[in-house]
Amino acid sequence: MNPKNIDEVRRVGSTAQRLKQLPYDKRVCRIEAHYPAPVMPGEPFRDMSVDKYVEFIDEVGLEVSIVSGETNRGTPRFRSKMIPPHPNVDNDLLPKFLERAHQKGIIVLSYYSFMYNKPLKNTHKEWLMEFLDDGRPPIENLGWFCFNSPFRDWLPQYLIEFLDNLDIDGFYFDDSNWGSHEDYPYYPSCCCEYCEKLFLDETGLTIPRKVDFDSIGFKRFVNWRYDKFKDALHHIFGKVKDRHPDAILDLNTYYWPANDWRQGHPLNSLHLEDVGGHFFVESITGSLREPALIGKILRSTGTPFAIFRNTMQELKGFGGVPYCEPYPPAIFGVTAIANGGQPCGYPFSYPIGLQKDTMKTVFQIFKERKDYIEGETVKYALLHYSQQNRDFRPSELAKNLGQTDAWEIGQKDAHGAYEMLNRSHILLDIVLDESLNRETLDRYRVLFLSNSACLSDSQCRDIEHL
Repeated sequence: MNPKNIDEVRRVGSTAQRLKQLPYDKRVCRIEAHYPAPVMPGEPFRDMSVDKYVEFIDEVGLEVSIVSGETNRGTPRFRSKMIPPHPNVDNDLLPKFLERAHQKGIIVLSYYSFMYNKPLKNTHKEWLMEFLDDGRPPIENLGWFCFNSPFRDWLPQYLIEFLDNLDIDGFYFDDSNWGSHEDYPYYPSCCCEYCEKLFLDETGLTIPRKVDFDSIGFKRFVNWRYDKFKDALHHIFGKVKDRHPDAILDLNTYYWPANDWRQGHPLNSLHLEDVGGHFFVESITGSLREPALIGKILRSTGTPFAIFRNTMQELKGFGGVPYCEPYPPAIFGVTAIANGGQPCGYPFSYPIGLQKDTMKTVFQIFKERKDYIEGETVKYALLHYSQQNRDFRPSELAKNLGQTDAWEIGQKDAHGAYEMLNRSHILLDIVLDESLNRETLDRYRVLFLSNSACLSDSQCRDIEHL
């Protein structure tokens, strides 16, 4: 198959038809298996054919499959005019997999590294992020592009080319932080020439090049960067939706309790629902209790979401354990559903036949509960979970300067308050800074402030009204 334009792509039905049959928000059986051996080009180890693989995922009940439409962070598996394609593109197995999966009604998204493109570095080095000095030795930029550079216009055109040339249903975006993507904690950015000009034009200030929480200008930069990230997302998603209105755009965001300002992601909502977007968050710490807090945080944003069960967890679900028992992944997924989201599991290990019974059991448990997603909560208590406190409260400074373990939980008092309320069976929702206002507060009987030291004057007035 050698598609040259959208009319030559072999398509089975349409994304709209598959979503009409079962909406994306109700597809609770998902696995991030973006490098399944039967589908990868030139894969030396392949334990089953494409047809057998599709039969397997259909039998276990998979509803959303995530595969990679490129290799090596930027090499497309179609005849792109924007990036040199994979050398085996004419014999690639991906189009065959897409055809077979869509015949089964399975939604297929392409995994895509949002800000990471190695080949593009060869032609547009001027678009790369420039990192702030945080006291560590400088590192090489391997292909991480700034959201304020012309990359923000290049990317949606490339994603549209993807959708024009492959029969995929959308994208599962990873690597969306504003900084490096090696050697965690990532190096923060960006102070490139594009950011420098925008920051000066919009604030009248010189852009900081060094992390300095004693500087008011630096604190303004932290908040400015959140706004520009949100603006770039809306711009990119909107451009793609203009051409492919049914495309599913699902973004990895960094709302886990150990995250801090360095990733460039706010704790306030990105409002991706305004541009037809979805998002997901990884569960990192290994605790089966963590997804409930993450779910409550995500639900408060108003955007449809999923919680991804990372393989880093101690109790692995579909990754690395033959004949694994179903209860940890089932508990994880049901917790996500109970808090208004969808579960997403880590890729299963090979040979995958050893995990068939586990997957079928877990997916059946999820399907029986999918109608409970996005149900209304009981409006009793609110717990404040604050971006302002995370970034600027003095007690968080050590973490924000990288002087603590990267995976250490931030805002420990808020986390502890959640644990106390949850274990006491107090029905609660999370309120973020932007929603801490009279309209929200009037719907609840109790507001719990766990040492909310950074509040605006308007927030204080609305809290006094309560």
